[in-house]
Amino acid sequence: MRKVLLVDAFPIWREGIKDSLTGGLDLEIVLESTDRGAIHSAVSKGEIGLVIMDLNIPGEDGFELLHMIRLADGDIPVLIFSTLAEETYGVKAIKEGAAGFLTKACSIHDLRTAVQKILSGKKYISEQLAQRLAGYIESGDKALPHDRLTTREFQVMLMIGQGMSLKEVADKLSLSYATIATHKSKILKKMELGSVAQVVKYVSNEGLSK
Repeated sequence: MRKVLLVDAFPIWREGIKDSLTGGLDLEIVLESTDRGAIHSAVSKGEIGLVIMDLNIPGEDGFELLHMIRLADGDIPVLIFSTLAEETYGVKAIKEGAAGFLTKACSIHDLRTAVQKILSGKKYISEQLAQRLAGYIESGDKALPHDRLTTREFQVMLMIGQGMSLKEVADKLSLSYATIATHKSKILKKMELGSVAQVVKYVSNEGLSK
């Protein structure tokens, strides 16, 4: 029986995932946590056979958690099951070592199919995500400027790029204006952009505003 680590901040989603995976799948949910220390401890023991995690975790950077899991045990497959959009986060997740990406708008059948495919040693990639990955490879597999951003910085960049003011972003994410201003400064520095207007142009040109 495969032991599963479930990394999701919201009980209603965790219960839904557990209900969806019962019956026919040889799985046991052994830990439900978003605590960095507990996750690292569980993964480091080498007993976890699958991680199902959301990237959108309050107070945490989802990609940093994914990176930590991959460093602790690179053999553990990780399925990203998230509220975040596949078209903007999927390629980055696969590049960071995830075995698959699925949005929470999927059906129970899709979730079970993804889990079964990943447990068989394969990756689960939708047709849409496969096309984006193909485009990435065709471009020479070069890192894009937004690949340097953390999950939170990426979220802020998308919102700014869609025309939201810093105050609107702060209100939307329930963060302080000062925190968002700091994120903006880091975004401009990491992406080597000179202004918010350039962020808007970048988001539009890269098709990230869809």
